[in-house]
Amino acid sequence: MKILIVGAGVVGVNLAEVLSREGHQVTIIDSDAEKIKNISETLDVITIVGNATKTSILKEAQIGSAEMVVAVTNIDEANIIVCMLASRFGKKIRIARISNEELTSIDSINSTRYVDRFINPDQIIIKQIVKLLKIPGANYVSQFVNGQILFCGFNVTSNTSIVGKKLKELSEISETDVFLIIGISRNNQVFIPQGDDEIKENDDIYVVVAKDTLPLFLPLLNRRVWDLEKVIIYGAEDITLELAKQLEDNIKEVIILEPDERKAERAVNFLNKVAVLKGKGTNMDILKEAGVQSADFFISLSENDEDNLASALIAKKSGAKRTVVLANDPDYVHVLDSIEMDVVVNPRLITIGAILEYIRHGKIGTVIKLKDFGAEVLEVEAVANSAVIGKPLNELKLPKGMIIGTIIKNNSPIIPKGDTIIIPGDKIILFTLPETIKKAEDLFIASK
Repeated sequence: MKILIVGAGVVGVNLAEVLSREGHQVTIIDSDAEKIKNISETLDVITIVGNATKTSILKEAQIGSAEMVVAVTNIDEANIIVCMLASRFGKKIRIARISNEELTSIDSINSTRYVDRFINPDQIIIKQIVKLLKIPGANYVSQFVNGQILFCGFNVTSNTSIVGKKLKELSEISETDVFLIIGISRNNQVFIPQGDDEIKENDDIYVVVAKDTLPLFLPLLNRRVWDLEKVIIYGAEDITLELAKQLEDNIKEVIILEPDERKAERAVNFLNKVAVLKGKGTNMDILKEAGVQSADFFISLSENDEDNLASALIAKKSGAKRTVVLANDPDYVHVLDSIEMDVVVNPRLITIGAILEYIRHGKIGTVIKLKDFGAEVLEVEAVANSAVIGKPLNELKLPKGMIIGTIIKNNSPIIPKGDTIIIPGDKIILFTLPETIKKAEDLFIASK
């Protein structure tokens, strides 16, 4: 596919890297000559310096032959203008990253005519955090098939009953037909486990489980469903206000910490049931006033990654049960993982995953990028005449780096077994390592 990316920020560069590695023809435009120079020296893509809101620059990028245009600059209006201009050059998929939801309304320059999909990272992050709050111990949660299926990540601690167990032994301590461990991250490497692989302390395991059967799985991790009573959020940014608005009617106590008086005042005026304290999340007096020692969650969402890291560390040491940290800088993601923050939210991966839903071949639903491993979780609908139809799974000879986690038949999820047969219309939750993504796509595309 020929893809034009506008914006060489963190999202644009990482998206270009993923797509070029998979064999797509990628062109990237940015007005910053230094950024473009760095990209041209490191990636196998076409680079152009210029303002993509000018038709002349788009023509130089051969937009007429592009099959997709992805506008991911930091300016909402510029992204929409690029998509509007792209519409003049024939039918192509147009995607725009935005932060202002008002720009997607019908009354807003009728932008919905020119953009096939708006991607708002803040809204995706809010949904992700809300889901995390509901599942004890989870460090990652995503939903598939209208929420029926959960894909969850958990860190394995020493007091869990599965430590030292081989996957094939799990049937002795639980009903394994209600969940499937489809990935393990160990020593910063991810792999698909086999029956003889042993689960070790400090592993991150990735599990596919039906939402209704989650309570049957949690005891294996020494977890139980709990009542969430207190959440403290550091940073009164737009994302904080939207998150707090969703939480204030469902959680007994929500508190926001914000050092900037103007932002704190805005939060007070916007929210009805949320306490707002003026002060930094690294200030022990403010943390004590907020009662951090009794917090179920401490969530750092300020614009400053260093402050987010420091405040979460202090909150954790002061007694907060779990921490969630927003890391905009990719370098901080690795730091936070190395010091074992409970949950690290990465806007870059969230945005890229949402864009990939339009790029993957076949009938693709949700696409999840897993940390920086390159692995993906996809929701795929089986179509007639594709290679997976009509054969038992043990005869399909699936690529080594791929596993089918769940199949939804007639709206009912099942954990697949060797004799399970896929039929047209089935929905499949698929986990694949980067080297087998293309092979996985090919299996689910109808043969001509």
